[in-house]
Amino acid sequence: MKKFLTCLCVILAITVLGGCQKAEEKAVPPPAPTVAPAPAHAPEQKPAEVPKTEAPEPKTVKQKTAVKEKKAEPAPVKEQKLARIVPPPSVPEKKSLPQAPSFVLNDIHGNRISLSDFRGKVVALEFSAVWCPPCLKSAQNLRGLYDRYRNRGFEIVMIFLADQPSTAESANNIVRKYGLPYTILLDDRNVSKAYGITAMPTFFAIDRGGRIAGRKLGTRSEEELARDIEALF
Repeated sequence: MKKFLTCLCVILAITVLGGCQKAEEKAVPPPAPTVAPAPAHAPEQKPAEVPKTEAPEPKTVKQKTAVKEKKAEPAPVKEQKLARIVPPPSVPEKKSLPQAPSFVLNDIHGNRISLSDFRGKVVALEFSAVWCPPCLKSAQNLRGLYDRYRNRGFEIVMIFLADQPSTAESANNIVRKYGLPYTILLDDRNVSKAYGITAMPTFFAIDRGGRIAGRKLGTRSEEELARDIEALF
């Protein structure tokens, strides 16, 4: 009986002690939460200026196209040597020369002279005037030309315009003064018109077939005349 009472007292004591401990735990308030101090007010900072950098210029359409075209170029092909066909030289078509207008005129001695009388020879035909100083100079140059080529089938015919009553007499005086050995004729105004004479002296180079190979105006040196005549032999 005593043991039973003893155990009962122990159980009660343990129970009471447990209840007191729980009451104490409920009576103690929980610790207050700690509040962190507010940070000090930092001075306002200005944003750092970002240095301006020039943006690269955009490629234009032409540049892009050029790049694309460059990429699209095919690889160079080795040049192949091909046989070159050289066409035969073309022969220039020879133009037909105009036929010299025929005529029959009197010389200073009254003889009838025709252009056809000199067929087969190279003829230097010059229209002149007794009152024309350049014509007299040209007459002397023709004298040297006559001496150079007369043995090669060459003839000089000078026609003085009959525009004055004393033309025949004046022409004779010129022949004697300068010793002109070639044929001197007097124009009847029709021949000079047929040859289209508008100025004196006017020189014509006539080939062996009676065709006009050249026409020159004004006084020319003996050497210049010789170049035109030499080409007709």
